Amino acid sequence: MLILMLGGCRQPESSSEASMRKVMEILDEAYTEVKSLKSESARSAFSIEVAVLQAKVGRTQSAQETLAEADKIARTLDDMQNRNTALQRIAIAYASMGLFEQAFKVAREIPLPQQRALALAGIAQELVKVGQAEQAKQAFDEAIQTARSIPMGAGVLIAAEIGLAQVKAGLFEQAIQTARMLGAPDLSHQLLRKVADAQAKAGQFQRALQTTTIMSSSGDRALALKDIAVHLAKAGQQEQARVYLGEALQIARTIPTALARAELLCALVHAQVEAGFNDWANLTLTEAVRIAQTEASAYSHLRAQIALAQAKVGFFEGALQSAEGIPSETDKILALSGIAEILAKSGDFEKAIQTARRVEHPERRAYTLTNIAKAQVKQGLGEPADQTFSEAVQSAQAIPDLVIRALALQRVALVQAKVGQADAALRWVRQLRGAEERAWALVSVASGLLEGDEEE
Repeated sequence: MLILMLGGCRQPESSSEASMRKVMEILDEAYTEVKSLKSESARSAFSIEVAVLQAKVGRTQSAQETLAEADKIARTLDDMQNRNTALQRIAIAYASMGLFEQAFKVAREIPLPQQRALALAGIAQELVKVGQAEQAKQAFDEAIQTARSIPMGAGVLIAAEIGLAQVKAGLFEQAIQTARMLGAPDLSHQLLRKVADAQAKAGQFQRALQTTTIMSSSGDRALALKDIAVHLAKAGQQEQARVYLGEALQIARTIPTALARAELLCALVHAQVEAGFNDWANLTLTEAVRIAQTEASAYSHLRAQIALAQAKVGFFEGALQSAEGIPSETDKILALSGIAEILAKSGDFEKAIQTARRVEHPERRAYTLTNIAKAQVKQGLGEPADQTFSEAVQSAQAIPDLVIRALALQRVALVQAKVGQADAALRWVRQLRGAEERAWALVSVASGLLEGDEEE
């Protein structure tokens, strides 16, 4: 009471309060940009994002008003695909605010079953977040039934995407059921791998191992076992990790196709290093290289995998030589990008940046430089990271396609804000020429501030 009576004497603003205030200011700035856009579709899309962020900072009334405006605009869009996609996002946005009745109403009004199914799956994920697991399962069931009504292979793809949402929500048994009903072995095994990996990450090692037994593909089972082994090693269970890496290695050696066998061995190299078995990884790499040299040297993708595996075990010069000899430009780009990121993780930022500059594709170069800058910040190298972020922005701005360029700039802004460099991000964001690019990048900065330094 005394503090209130003494004019000008107030408690200092906490860092979280200051951060929230900054987010609100950025959102107001972004929304001003949004309202100036001529494209109704763009205005609706921006308004949805702004509304979700407004809700996260406690501006509930403003969020609902912004989302209602987005809903109104979305229903007038001429393009049916844009209209349905906007309504899908609006339904999920309502759910993220806890307005589930409104969320289901919007979702069930969506004419196209693809977007309706994905909206229901998104609502289910939000239900899990607030502890309503049974309601979430029902929503997922409704989403799967909707996906089944979609003809041809599109319904299977949507169902697989719903399965991934079930994994993210922690509903592993339901995701396994979805995998079983897909009727597409490749998609089913990919989903089961995600389930096993998530179970192991959650410490459910026996259940993860049981999940691998459902897989009919030995190669996919080996990949799942190596994922589980890495989580076991991180949990301090080194001997168990060794057992399952050994089992995966035995499976890999039975793969009849040289290309698939060598690629699986390369994947195991990464897992062995992650689990702390560096000497073993070197032996596995030697085995993969021998196969590549004698049976599958013409496969560009395999050569990229070999280069990345070489980098993983610390043989960087050999990795770079291997990458430069890759005939496919796409595979070469991915190899150089991956090597640069491995170099950054090892702490050799100078060589990492030099390698990233050799990536000729501007989008991938921007992506790689952003990841290097993030690693620099984690090592306490704020000023060098700022320079690397600036170089990432320059690379992104060199992308000719407007949509891809905007997405690349958004990612740089998001990551830079996440790692505590929001002010630096705002400086270049506010200088962007296009109002739409500027608005999306501002929203990304606000998102980064709210999310903090989480894994992407």
